[in-house]
Amino acid sequence: MTRILHTADLHLQEHGDERWQALLEIISLGQKEKIDLLAISGDLFDQDFDSLTLRDKIREVFTSTGFTVAIIPGNHDSASFSKGLFFGEDTRVLNEPGSPLEIDDTAVWGLPFEDTSESGVINHLNQIADKMSPEKSNILLYHGELIDAFFTRKDMGEEGHRRYMPVRLSSFATAGFHYVLAGHFHTSFQLHNFNQNSYFVYPGSPVSITKREKGQRRAAFIEVNQPPRPYYLDTFHYEEPVIELSPSDNDPLKKVEQHLKSLDLHPSARVHLRVTGYFSGNKAGITEKQLVEELSKIVSKEDIHPHYEFKDIGPLLEDRLLQDFLDKLGQKEADEETKRQAYNLALNALLEAKS
Repeated sequence: MTRILHTADLHLQEHGDERWQALLEIISLGQKEKIDLLAISGDLFDQDFDSLTLRDKIREVFTSTGFTVAIIPGNHDSASFSKGLFFGEDTRVLNEPGSPLEIDDTAVWGLPFEDTSESGVINHLNQIADKMSPEKSNILLYHGELIDAFFTRKDMGEEGHRRYMPVRLSSFATAGFHYVLAGHFHTSFQLHNFNQNSYFVYPGSPVSITKREKGQRRAAFIEVNQPPRPYYLDTFHYEEPVIELSPSDNDPLKKVEQHLKSLDLHPSARVHLRVTGYFSGNKAGITEKQLVEELSKIVSKEDIHPHYEFKDIGPLLEDRLLQDFLDKLGQKEADEETKRQAYNLALNALLEAKS
């Protein structure tokens, strides 16, 4: 059974930085899991110049791994893999759609990035489908946008408003692929079914490229004929815990301290803490400025980057209109979360009316 580790969108820029360390971890993971193939579905490099400066180091990494490394060009490094360039003894660049890499009963096809429309992508898929053997497990490496999935441009990093090789799941189903191992979607791991026991997977970037890519990063692990599954990585990433203050808090400072103690933060995470909501300075006996100063002392010890978005609304709480609303809200039969949301809506409306 062919074993595959799938990643994309490393966007390498420098030797030895956090992105480079993520690549080394992926290589080590592949060796640990005794994979047959490492599939890199585009944007190994952040730009073509980076491939030139890093190619000698890449050769070292992609030699004597114990498995094959299959790469397709992405939109950031589409000119990096010219025919005849050497990226290491284990590397196979799939930049010709009609020429597959065969491993046992598995055929791995590459669809290198080009600036084309949905119809152009479909045309390439049909050409590959004409050459596929139904007796093999056919896998496609693809770098582009799945139209069926919900995302924004920012989910692709910093790509602006262009569409890159857009296509729908139905087109992969018609072509007869068993797996589509995709790149270009950074934010999270996404798995989609098409046909029976056929899968499309975005692994998400294996290291945070922008602050939008939050949470522990993942690669996709595939044993052919089985569903892909996420494999968590110990690589650099952003975390953004949110602590929401409430006017009912007697001690907002203590609330933040207790919340921070309860967080299970990964050692490779860079934490951007958001402290939001409202508090009553009169009730808590502390001003906004004093609360910020005290919180800053706490987070500096934990190497946490804070963002203070809370407001002291003590005087506003004495407003008669708000008091009437709270009395009626307390009489309603609703869960605490619904009441909390209604309370915040009322506060926001009153703040806006008085501004």
